[in-house]
Amino acid sequence: MAKSLVRLDQIRKARDPDDQLTAAEVASIETDAANHLDFLMGMLSQIKRIIHGDDTGKWYDNPVAVFGGSATLKALFSRDIRQADCTVDEVIGDFVYVMGDPVADRDQVRKANPANYDKLPTVGVVISKSADDKCLVQWLGETPALFTGLSTGEIYFLGADSKIAEVPPAPVTVDMFVQPIGVAVAPDRVYIRPEANLTLRKAS
Repeated sequence: MAKSLVRLDQIRKARDPDDQLTAAEVASIETDAANHLDFLMGMLSQIKRIIHGDDTGKWYDNPVAVFGGSATLKALFSRDIRQADCTVDEVIGDFVYVMGDPVADRDQVRKANPANYDKLPTVGVVISKSADDKCLVQWLGETPALFTGLSTGEIYFLGADSKIAEVPPAPVTVDMFVQPIGVAVAPDRVYIRPEANLTLRKAS
């Protein structure tokens, strides 16, 4: 029996793809789609949202042109948020330093301590933990809603308890290093960009 191939565009000409569905519309597309074409529109909208979020854009826009560099999801994610090995002592909201060489491509981090130069500088904040010894550390950019009571627009520092601090830790009995870590952009979020240059405050 002879077989012949028929192209899809010869069977049906699809309408112009609508890739501007909202997040709620995309989430319900499996149940709301009247046909396979509607379902594909939901998939295209999801691709568009991965690239542009709520901003204007198209599903086929070149991520390299939008983001620059490698522009893969892995590359974009790893720029600012990195996987790390930690301990039970490091909790969400703690600022950490790199304490050794990476193991299996995971940073080795522990709590930063402004009273100990060997535990500085802090490189970022723990934003989640999948286990006692596994965490994600954000090195740069706007954090999730990890904090409370911040003053928007104010500079924040590494505190004596490895947490965020509104003022640098005071050198009461021991010397303290001052390290700015970022600026509050909301009462619960900080745009972190830890300074590499440290200022020593001598104890009286």
